[in-house]
Amino acid sequence: MALLAAGLAAAPVLAAATPRGIRPEALGYSVRLWTVEDGIPADFISSLAQGSDGYLWWPNNWGLARFDGVRLRTFLLGDDPAPPQRLLLACPDPRGRIRAAGDTGLGLVEDDQVRWWPSWELPDSLRALFADVTGEGWMGARCASETVIFRLGPAWSSVLEEYRVDRPGSSLAVDGRGAIWLSTDDGLVEVVRHDGSKAAEVRRVDLGEPRTSDLFRHRDASIGVIGSGGRYALVEGTWRKIHHFAAPIEATSMLGRVASDGQDQCWFGTRLEGLWVSLPDGRTVPVELPGLLLGEGFGIGAVLCDREDNIWVGTRHGLYQLQRVPFRPGLEADALAHTEPVDVGFDAEGATWVLAESGSVVRFSPDGSPRELPAQRSDGRFLEVDETGTVWLASDTAVWCLRDSPAGEAVSFASAGLVTGQLVSLAAAAGAVWIGTDDRGLWQLQEGRLQPVDLPVPNARTGSVEIAINAAGETRVRVEGGGFCRLTPDGWQPMSSGNRAEGPVVGVHVDPEGRTWMYGGKPMLCHETGGRWVDVALARTGVPVEVIAVDSDNLGGLWALTKSDGVVRVERDPESRESTEPEWFGVGDGLPSIAGRGWGKGVSRGPDGRMWFTTSRGIAVIDPRSWRASKEASLPPKTHLERVLVNGQPRDWRADAPVRMPSRGGRIEIQYTGIGLRNAVRNRFRYRIEGLDDGGWSEAGSSRSAVFRNLPPGEHVFHVVAANSDGVWDRRGARLALLVLPAWWQTWWLRSGVALGGAAVLWSLRAGKLRQVARERSRQEEFTRRLIESQEAERKRIAAELHDSLGQNLLIARNHLFLAGDATTDAALQSRLRKVGDSVAAAIEEARNISHQLRPFQLERLGLTKAIASVIRQTSESTRLPVKTQIENVDGLLPPTAEVMVYRLVQEGLNNVVKHADASEVRVRIQRAADRMRLVIEDDGRGFDAARMQRGEAVSPGLGLTGFEERTKLLRGRFRCLSVPGRGTVLTFEIPVSHASNEGAEDSSDSGR
Repeated sequence: MALLAAGLAAAPVLAAATPRGIRPEALGYSVRLWTVEDGIPADFISSLAQGSDGYLWWPNNWGLARFDGVRLRTFLLGDDPAPPQRLLLACPDPRGRIRAAGDTGLGLVEDDQVRWWPSWELPDSLRALFADVTGEGWMGARCASETVIFRLGPAWSSVLEEYRVDRPGSSLAVDGRGAIWLSTDDGLVEVVRHDGSKAAEVRRVDLGEPRTSDLFRHRDASIGVIGSGGRYALVEGTWRKIHHFAAPIEATSMLGRVASDGQDQCWFGTRLEGLWVSLPDGRTVPVELPGLLLGEGFGIGAVLCDREDNIWVGTRHGLYQLQRVPFRPGLEADALAHTEPVDVGFDAEGATWVLAESGSVVRFSPDGSPRELPAQRSDGRFLEVDETGTVWLASDTAVWCLRDSPAGEAVSFASAGLVTGQLVSLAAAAGAVWIGTDDRGLWQLQEGRLQPVDLPVPNARTGSVEIAINAAGETRVRVEGGGFCRLTPDGWQPMSSGNRAEGPVVGVHVDPEGRTWMYGGKPMLCHETGGRWVDVALARTGVPVEVIAVDSDNLGGLWALTKSDGVVRVERDPESRESTEPEWFGVGDGLPSIAGRGWGKGVSRGPDGRMWFTTSRGIAVIDPRSWRASKEASLPPKTHLERVLVNGQPRDWRADAPVRMPSRGGRIEIQYTGIGLRNAVRNRFRYRIEGLDDGGWSEAGSSRSAVFRNLPPGEHVFHVVAANSDGVWDRRGARLALLVLPAWWQTWWLRSGVALGGAAVLWSLRAGKLRQVARERSRQEEFTRRLIESQEAERKRIAAELHDSLGQNLLIARNHLFLAGDATTDAALQSRLRKVGDSVAAAIEEARNISHQLRPFQLERLGLTKAIASVIRQTSESTRLPVKTQIENVDGLLPPTAEVMVYRLVQEGLNNVVKHADASEVRVRIQRAADRMRLVIEDDGRGFDAARMQRGEAVSPGLGLTGFEERTKLLRGRFRCLSVPGRGTVLTFEIPVSHASNEGAEDSSDSGR
């Protein structure tokens, strides 16, 4: 405890002795430290490795730690056989498994299971563990006067061979030829191994360096090493200096842990001076890691660059992560150390102007050196730089023109019309300076004085005014309660901007496409399109977002600074915005703070296209092009299942068989992760049960587990996918097969029995229903048949009455009239009697025709064929309508009642043609076959819409189509009607005769008797 207290007391002194270096933020990195409070084991991290599955691994005193950027899991070594006192090294093998080496043996982590093989007791310490190009395992141990190189067996569980080099070494690596290289205190040693023997040729290489670092691999897989004067690479068997350091590094600083990133930078740890980086420009600088304690016994234990270019640094008291971020500090200057910047502008000479909350103005020259203008204004509110490079500063009472002269001259343009607290906007462009106030309208600087401007909208002199101008000079002005207007060559013109309930508006923006934007609280970020306002959804987790400043980049994006939620970017084009979610940025992306500052001017686009943001802790800058390129190059995460719990009990989910679980009361929890180590806390997940979720995904946000209860019985597949912080999705994801066992009432045999019983009941019910329908149809047909028979009987009776009674009486009356005419000599009376007699004769003929129509006597006397021919001839003669016939002999095919129905079909068909068709010709065909007869009545008349008739709609009154259908059904036949407007109609009747031929024969024989 005393020693620990002494170490803690000396820590500030050791930290103070550390040379001042560069902050990671200046290199484009954010820093995160994981300590014991975050679950990191409190021991020295001496080795870091990344497996092919993306996890980060390192050894500790109890086993191997696995890290996914959010959660840490330690795989403990078993008690039998006894585990090592220390695990020192870890590395992935060719199959993606993690190998470990300790002071007494070797370990393996596979499928979340740890195995340990005690193999030796090392005299000193392990320095290297790796797999060569063939997959063989190698290990190096540093002794007092030599280095022992071990070749491991095929299973990496035992030592197969040993090589000894008479120099102490610090690291090992193998090149593409299979040669092993050893880094020693005074140079490099090549060990050329010979398979099958322990002999080795040793070649020493002197780089002229007092000391070299650990051997490492560049991104092109070549072996590298760092010396005090530069960086070296093994190229075609020869060591070459590929990077010369501008200033040599002291040999005493080297510890040796090195990692190469994708930016042509090398990161290496030292014993006394922490982490260093060699930059592409030749500089080697120390990197300030917050909280890192340095001194004897401390330092850097491991350095790793993962596949996403995150730099991981292992130390005694925690694990550092340096991740590349899109935002960098804008300006490093003591002039802004104790104040908050609120506005940024850029002049024509490349200088940067900053307005602080205190009202002071600082000019930063192109090389970054600051100069505060002596003519500062404590009430400055807005800073504006026009296209000529003139700098304008607005206070509550005046507008100042700042000139970069040795004296820092500032010219004031005062006006009595401005009152304290009224200034809300400032814009300078095209030689004009505009001021917007909160209750005095719009003002313009003219001839050294501020003059009010008349706007063609309501409240122009009393309402609050915001003004905005884009790079093309397009100007928009918003008047509270009055709407928008624009400046044209003909002056100010009002705009039709639609109706909108105006909330707390902070400002207005005009993007490069000329769209008008409005932003403020509630939240509010909207643009005007086609006379209406379209909102952009920005709410996060239900909390309103207040936008305080916006500006457009050169890539179609709009960047918004919020009051307390960081920065957000949206696509300006509405069509793109529908398919692209807003991009949010916070401290993890390099912002010094998520609290924005500025009165509507906290976002500015620099001349080089970079976007500048003012926050409560300084200015942040982002290059949209670099950000987009990094986003497009972002690797998708690797999705993994980690644990499966069924009713709280862990299950083996890696077997080929699906995970089994009961259905009733079954609860399954599936834990998963997505290995995207850059800003891993912002990784997102979605999952579904294939076949149950109708193809839809359930959004899980950042949650790394899914719970399901009472899944239906059967086989299911759980599918989860992950997205990294850049929104790049792992399309393949991870799947888990599930088998939900049915309850006894859900078994197949019970369901089959129930199904069969239900089917039998349904069949019985359906059969009964069909029988009932058949009986009903039979009753209906019998009713129709009897109705038609009764109609025919009634027609026969009426026909007989007309012929036998009325006809006879009319004939007698006609005869009496003729006799009376013959008995008189009065010529006039004889004329009248003859006329009456002719009328009676006509009545007799009409009664005879009606009688024949009601009861065709030809059927009984001549047969069906001649009866049909007779009715056709009568129709043609009485109407002068040509009728072409093709009638085969159909006598005796049908019973008498059926013959009457067929006769009626022909009779009614011809009547329809005469009454409705307006035809010039009719064709009647009757054909017979062995089992049916076919009747066709065709005309070339006006036709009608048969489709409407089939839908049941009225087509034309009096067509008798229903009667045709009913009569044909009674004959057990089929009726079809084909008609097209303007192209005539075809009626087709097909009547079976097989069932009636015998009846017809019997009837014929009976009538013959």
